[in-house]
Amino acid sequence: MEILAIMAQDIKFISLAWWREGEIIDNQDFSVEPDDHLSVLQDFLDKNKKNLKDIDGILVITGPGSFTASRVSVTLVNILAWAKDLSIITLENPNKKTLLELLSENNLKTLNWQKTPVLPVYNRSPNITIKKKK
Repeated sequence: MEILAIMAQDIKFISLAWWREGEIIDNQDFSVEPDDHLSVLQDFLDKNKKNLKDIDGILVITGPGSFTASRVSVTLVNILAWAKDLSIITLENPNKKTLLELLSENNLKTLNWQKTPVLPVYNRSPNITIKKKK
């Protein structure tokens, strides 16, 4: 089984991994804003000579993390899963471990798969403010 793993708990950082039958084939960290998550995902797939049809499932770290980073990564996963009819595995990462550590600690066969959209986990309540006038 070919699994794409995505983790973005920090606003300027995303980690991607290709996980096959419990073995980590590739793992890369990118220092980018959420606006660039889709482009680095495409670069990662290209580097591994993969495309979306090669993905059997998606693992996403739902948080806790930055409001924007968590929301963007979970939205990306939900869209990919819906468009390709894929199941999703969710993991929370309260101790801020690396994606490599999380994948190494978990057994693919014991993780829970779901078809419904997943929700992000935030590190605090949102603090939405009105833009100040200059």
